[in-house]
Amino acid sequence: MNNSAHENFNDLLEQITNSEDLTELDALIHRLNAEDLQRYKTEITDSYLRIFTIGHCDLSYGNINTEDKDSIVAYLFEILASVEKVYPEKLFHIERAQCYEFQAELKKGINDKLSALQKAADEYIKAARTSLEINVCIAGISIDKMEITQQYTDDEFIRILGLFQLAFTAYSEKVLIYFLQGCFRILNFSFDKREHWHHQFFGKFTASLTHFSAKDPIINLLCSEELTRVLECGVYDISPNHADDLYKLSFDLLENLTDYSTDDSGLLNRLGSAFEKAAKQMNNNEVAEKLRFFQIAVHYFTKGQTIAPAAWTFPVYATNALKAMARHHQDKRIIIQLFEAGNTIFSKTYQHEKNFTLNLNWGEFLIEYARLAYNFQAEDILKEAALKLNIAKELGENYYELPFLLLAKVALKSGNKQESLNILNECQAIFTTEYSTYSFDMILEDEDFAPIFEDLRESGS
Repeated sequence: MNNSAHENFNDLLEQITNSEDLTELDALIHRLNAEDLQRYKTEITDSYLRIFTIGHCDLSYGNINTEDKDSIVAYLFEILASVEKVYPEKLFHIERAQCYEFQAELKKGINDKLSALQKAADEYIKAARTSLEINVCIAGISIDKMEITQQYTDDEFIRILGLFQLAFTAYSEKVLIYFLQGCFRILNFSFDKREHWHHQFFGKFTASLTHFSAKDPIINLLCSEELTRVLECGVYDISPNHADDLYKLSFDLLENLTDYSTDDSGLLNRLGSAFEKAAKQMNNNEVAEKLRFFQIAVHYFTKGQTIAPAAWTFPVYATNALKAMARHHQDKRIIIQLFEAGNTIFSKTYQHEKNFTLNLNWGEFLIEYARLAYNFQAEDILKEAALKLNIAKELGENYYELPFLLLAKVALKSGNKQESLNILNECQAIFTTEYSTYSFDMILEDEDFAPIFEDLRESGS
């Protein structure tokens, strides 16, 4: 092919790939001579795998109707068969194993499920010859099979644990997540030694984690995040006492990151969020620790703001943490300092007057300032809150109800009952459709609006 033909081929290949037309892609490949097939082998393979990935993701994220899943799995197998004709020396063991795992989920009979899982394991075993990490997938399938057969033997647990440890010979985020989940899946098994084996697995996991995190402390962040997800997802049978210990461990992991240095805005966001979440999870009698963790969260969020000054996320997250801190203080002077620090953070946002989310949160922040520091006897602060909320209302272009509700609250707390009712009536008129009348149920659950509850009920809301 000359340069023009080369460009035309790539354009056509891109067009077919974007349309996810496997039949047309197969036909295009069939028309190529041996020389061109070799020349474009990499591009063609990438196209097949892009289409495969789309189908794989649709299955993984539940985007496929139940009745269509079998045909999608068959379609994925077809893609692999096609790409292996183009690139026979490149074996797609992992992708094929994933298809067998999908197949196992869809099978009804136990033997059919086990057969599909064994085929997946066989493919992963082949892939593991060149990647120790793949052993974590073999371990996961072994747990799946144990769950189905309910045959819980010490020898099998020892074998599975060995696979996890082999996979975790070198650090890998994927292995960390799979190994951790494997530790807790055992707790859902119906046999007497489940807690024994859970602790055996978890002990080996934490030993490996300690080894890796000594060289790279940020690994503690991922482990703390994943441990928190395990505790919050409600999937695993974790006793209350063990859950308390695990939360404590997640906090201890973060202790290694109280002054971590990075200019990565995404990482700063994760660090701030982890410390803020940990502070919220601590017992209410641990006020000093709560405040310390909230303060560390503010540190990471505000550093993120210096790197991304136009983003609304960092100032909103930082001021949410400051607001939480204020709720744990009794000293009015400190409460005022915290809210004033928040005002400064908001004001540092680049072109803050043009950001809907920022102004909405700023207005809400000022309402809490007036509440916690002055019990709403703060005319200037409430006026400033109304200013920010009116900006948000204008920027929201009547798509969002919250600016109206908060403005109504500001008016009521400023002593303007009728103005509050007028704003709520305006809100109702805007958000009432031909199908339904806007309801004030949410407001009737907010005690800040108690002085106008009867007015709203009498109006038939």
